[in-house]
Amino acid sequence: MVRRLLLLLALVASFASFGCKQETDPSYFRRSNVAPRFRSQAILRERGGSGELEYLGLDASPESPARGESVTLTHYWKVRRPPSSNYDVFVHGDLPGGGRVLVADHAPLLGRFPTERWIAGDVYADEQRVHVPDDLQGSALEIWVGLFQKDLRFTVEAPPGASDGRDRIKAATLSIGGAAPKDDLPIANITRAEGAIVADGKLDEVSWQKAEVLEFKDTMGRDVPTRFPTKLRLLYDDQNLYVGFESVDHDITERFKDRDDPIYDHETVELFIMPKVIAPALGPYVELQASPTGVIFDASFDGPRQGMNKAYGADQIVGTVLDGTLNDDVADRGWVSEWVVPFAKIRGVDQGPKPGDEWRLNAFRIEKYKQGDQLAGEYTAWSPPKVGDFHAVARFGRMKFLGAPGG
Repeated sequence: MVRRLLLLLALVASFASFGCKQETDPSYFRRSNVAPRFRSQAILRERGGSGELEYLGLDASPESPARGESVTLTHYWKVRRPPSSNYDVFVHGDLPGGGRVLVADHAPLLGRFPTERWIAGDVYADEQRVHVPDDLQGSALEIWVGLFQKDLRFTVEAPPGASDGRDRIKAATLSIGGAAPKDDLPIANITRAEGAIVADGKLDEVSWQKAEVLEFKDTMGRDVPTRFPTKLRLLYDDQNLYVGFESVDHDITERFKDRDDPIYDHETVELFIMPKVIAPALGPYVELQASPTGVIFDASFDGPRQGMNKAYGADQIVGTVLDGTLNDDVADRGWVSEWVVPFAKIRGVDQGPKPGDEWRLNAFRIEKYKQGDQLAGEYTAWSPPKVGDFHAVARFGRMKFLGAPGG
């Protein structure tokens, strides 16, 4: 009996010693003769420090996961010079062409051996399990990798095409198995205007009363009540797209006055238009905004946040009516922003749409309000991107051009 007890105590001590070694000894994560399935030649350098690493590449098991399946990713890091402090690994899963669908940031090496304790010359295997989204569209998933600490990233030096210029390494492209599910993108049915529309901020033309009303939800897709509702109506004719925003606002404020000021940092309504393409196409597109006083911001893009051109001008006419007063403590009710946007000025459009055509669209509202002594924000969207990026173009909805109302 005593002998069995001593043997049991020895086994417990052995397991405890192994666990302790796993948590504190880098040899548990050290590898040699590494030959990743997805190889990389990226060099990462610490900003403001001496740390320098090689990202040798990535193994994935399975290499072709199905939607809804977990996949094990193993990243291989070679240490040239240890970082001066602790950094985490960011892992982004993007659709080819843009649109983030997965974020798997983590502390490397199971969080048990921080980067500032890494040893020069060592190669470490950093393993993680991630879940492929059940509703993933398309048949491929790009894995992008890097090191970060708060808003600071290691710089990346990589061969052409192996980095995106934002210090992200393109680690792998995984083939995704199974049939893609039908998307849940919302549809905006846009009818033709009957008669002239004047951008005066009143929305008093008969056509507006017949237009479909698009309502906004939380941008992250959370089931939370909207404090400041927004309604959007759209119309068109051969020459123009007509836009009508109605925004509930109890404290209308304005910080900007000049065209292309960063009105997206304060109160604004926004429209993203991707003309002449249908899902899952991801560009090009234009971004149009207007503030409560009619300050305009417009820009065009080649793809998701790519090729931004602030010199682009959509020549939209904006009319605004405030139901309240500006920049004071008197309670307000809201504001209306009415636009006329010439099709001829929308990038990629040579003529207006005809009934049956389909483009892509999203719309947003940024509302700023006082919460105690602080300024808080409510961010809402017609088609919630479900990530913190209005340029998540994979979530742009569909805009379908119809004939006359009732036609």
